[in-house]
Amino acid sequence: HILPDGYITLAAPHLGPINTHRARLASPVQRLAIEADSPTCCWPDCTTPIAKCQAHHLTDYAQGGETHPSNMCW
Repeated sequence: HILPDGYITLAAPHLGPINTHRARLASPVQRLAIEADSPTCCWPDCTTPIAKCQAHHLTDYAQGGETHPSNMCW
C-alpha cells in the first residue's frame, strides 16, 4: 500500500501493517518481521535464541531511530 504521505507499508490480511506508526516498542507484527530476518541475537558470535532476547533499536529511539524492522534486532 502507498499511503497519502508517500510512505509504503507492508501488510498482510491476517497480520496488518508492519511499519506505518511511530511507537517506542516493536509491535507484534514488527517482531514477526524481525524474527523472520534473524533467529538469534544480533551481537557478534551470540547464538542466544530470540525467545530469550528483546527487540532493540540499532539507532536508539531517543536519537531519532525509527521503530521498524530495518532498525531493529534481537
